[in-house]
Amino acid sequence: MACSKIFSGDIPEVMQNIIENLRDDIKSLYSCILINRNCCFLATPLLWEDPFSVKYRNNLSHHFIDTYFSFLNENDKNKVNKIKFHKSDIKSSYKPLFNYHALIKTLDTFRMELHIICWLNTTTNNDQGTSNEKAYVQLITLQDESNEEFRLVKANKRNNGIQTICTILFNLFVENNVILNKLHITFTFYNKQLLNSIYKLILNNPTFISNIKEFTIHLFNYNKQFSIIKQFLSSLPSNIKHIEFFLKDENSEEKDIITDLIKSQSQLSSIKMRFSYNILSHSFLDSLKNSSNTLTSLYFGSNNISDLSYDALSNLTQLKSLQFKDCDLNSGIFRSLLKIKTPLKIKTFAIKKIHVREIVEIELFLQKVGYYIKNLVLDIEYIYRNDNHFKERLFDAIINYCEKIQFLHLCHIDYNDIPKLSKIIPNFNNTLKFLTLEVKFFNFEHFSYNISINNDVDELKISSMILKLLCDSLPSNLCYLDLNLVINPDDIKLLFDNCDQIDLKRLLIRNRSSHNLDVTLNVIKDFIKNKNLDYLSYSIRNDPKFRNNLELLFKEIQSFVKMKNYYDLAIKLDHNGMASGFGINLSLE
Repeated sequence: MACSKIFSGDIPEVMQNIIENLRDDIKSLYSCILINRNCCFLATPLLWEDPFSVKYRNNLSHHFIDTYFSFLNENDKNKVNKIKFHKSDIKSSYKPLFNYHALIKTLDTFRMELHIICWLNTTTNNDQGTSNEKAYVQLITLQDESNEEFRLVKANKRNNGIQTICTILFNLFVENNVILNKLHITFTFYNKQLLNSIYKLILNNPTFISNIKEFTIHLFNYNKQFSIIKQFLSSLPSNIKHIEFFLKDENSEEKDIITDLIKSQSQLSSIKMRFSYNILSHSFLDSLKNSSNTLTSLYFGSNNISDLSYDALSNLTQLKSLQFKDCDLNSGIFRSLLKIKTPLKIKTFAIKKIHVREIVEIELFLQKVGYYIKNLVLDIEYIYRNDNHFKERLFDAIINYCEKIQFLHLCHIDYNDIPKLSKIIPNFNNTLKFLTLEVKFFNFEHFSYNISINNDVDELKISSMILKLLCDSLPSNLCYLDLNLVINPDDIKLLFDNCDQIDLKRLLIRNRSSHNLDVTLNVIKDFIKNKNLDYLSYSIRNDPKFRNNLELLFKEIQSFVKMKNYYDLAIKLDHNGMASGFGINLSLE
């Protein structure tokens, strides 16, 4: 009775909360719209608030962009038809149930371009031999799955039709009084037409971006339009919560406009900075002082963090998340943070793919904040002078000062790390819920998943040591395990045999081995059938034979567990330092 009342809409606030909790589960939201009219009206806005974030698919008979086109005026429909004739959808008299184009809340120009390329390339309804046949856009497609999306957009960068359709969609959203919450813009030399159009639209319709809380700007090879970019950034509201910027080329004007943007904000809580050169300057660091009472998250991504004075960071007393990626870690950052007299309650600390030279300041920093850390990522690619004692001291600091780790991600695990690893994991037996372990790959080609590559003996031995170690040290509260190893089936079976007391809900395995894959599949199948897992992801090398076997595995165990793509299930740290993924969000509070 209570359930029927909820779904019929008699208790709207309860139903609203249920639907909101499914926000990241698109498949379930689609199911909700089929229940009844009430559920449909609640779920549809969530499905359409960020449609461009959905991964594009080939060979679609209908794309969500077709739905947007049904709302175009005749002039814009004709413009689209000149780029690609599409009479069955654009000329249709079909009247959509919702004003879908008015529901969008997040707009990403890169994802928009990607979906338009997909639409142009796959949803062809033209009859062969029509007068528009020569008007079709010849698109470049790519077979290489590595960084596929970026490369696909780059390969089609000279296609002006893509920019025209982007502009038409922008105009459609603006004309229908859309108010965005998130805006992500990628500008290159090749989409300057789009930049100019967006700027003019926003200049004439400032409410379109009046409620932006999350803003991202990526600039690549864009040397001649800084005046427009500067004016555009100056039109942004002053109450943005998160800003992310990625700058490709060294240019003093870029530094100035980003510094001015940071200074203009009054409620900034998170900054993510990535650059292929050193943008950091005294003026930029000083601009962070304006947000000293609100800034809780900093993310540094760079090839080099220079030897500047980082004294301005000593004002950031509210920091809860500190992340570094792809950079030479400068100890001056930690020296400045150590000057903060009040407790610095860092909940997330991540160093990913970094080069390090000194350990003392990091040890002192962990001593200061270790008690508060819940999410920890360690991915150290290079240690100055190959000092093996560096990681030992780092692991000792974690063991001695960290007490509440819930999310732990360790990369580049080597022989020398095993003794400390055997102490770190048991140290968090009562708190650790999410664990990711990745072996150090001595042969870079392991990352290609190429079946022709033979396993390296070192990687296999280290992986075996890790799995045997886990047999005796799996935390009692562990619900998520992500392994990137070269797997011997005997070792993984031994681990599974010791999982009886662990309420594991999500298992992700990236198996870099090219041997005994059939045996490993059978071990996994037997484990799944006897374990109450919710989700499984299993990745193997790109070989047709084993891919077929994986499909057979899926058919056999689909009644026992849900299988998903690795990136759909993986728990990662977001820009706020929260560990989040499909159905999971770990608060920093």
